[in-house]
Amino acid sequence: MFLIDFEYDGRMLSDFGFMICNITTDSGVETVSAGSNITWNTVTSNTTSKRRISSTQYDEVFSTTFEICKTLCDRSDNDTNYIQEQELREITMWLNRKKYLRFTPVFDDYEYSNIHYYGSFNIQFIKYGGRIIGLSLTLTTDAPFGYGEIEEYEFETTTSNNSFSIFDLSDEEGKLYLNAEIIPKQNGNLTIKNIYTNENYTIINNCTSGEIITLDGENKIITSDKQNNVHKRIYNDFNYKWLYISNVDSFEAENVFTTSLPCKIKITYEPIRKFGVV
Repeated sequence: MFLIDFEYDGRMLSDFGFMICNITTDSGVETVSAGSNITWNTVTSNTTSKRRISSTQYDEVFSTTFEICKTLCDRSDNDTNYIQEQELREITMWLNRKKYLRFTPVFDDYEYSNIHYYGSFNIQFIKYGGRIIGLSLTLTTDAPFGYGEIEEYEFETTTSNNSFSIFDLSDEEGKLYLNAEIIPKQNGNLTIKNIYTNENYTIINNCTSGEIITLDGENKIITSDKQNNVHKRIYNDFNYKWLYISNVDSFEAENVFTTSLPCKIKITYEPIRKFGVV
């Protein structure tokens, strides 16, 4: 499996006439970081001298470095191996940004080309004979891990306490918060329960039929298309228990939800992927 190209902010490296390469090393053996380096905080037992975990966290985001050069194939006789000023300006402006943008690696094995990150690049020049012949790119992302493609579910419950299922496809154990659009089909107080966790009860009171309620689980924002008139107190009517799925004790765990009111629900999330780039 080799990295052969990548997409960043909607454009491909190959569109600029560049390719992935190894200029400063020619060894075929390498160790690739998968990210997600865990820090274990421990305490020592007075009776057994064993280390016991008190807490864990990720102290680092995923970062990786690789090299690029001008494409060697399909070049004209007048083309040069070194990177010219205009080419350097274009690719630096594209990659060296002051915000995190979507980065999608492309591998020669398509099976592994379903992961993406959000990050930006620092750039170093690789020189030979005073000329710039390549660039060393260091990708720094916004998280310790990458993401799979967005999972999208749509359900419609017709009676109270109807159920629907969502599978947690994340590589990370624990909670993964969801984004949801909820349209109640009758007036009343809405309760959504996750039977799998048996603790996640999302409550929104004073719902009206046809109201569009949006839950942004990542940024913890609730909105309603009726909040300027009919549902002015939606912030007070919400218990701030955000919808999430979990896979605490099972890979691809099935999370079963019930709703106290019949409603239409659209749910999306990005599953976490723990996978290196190069």
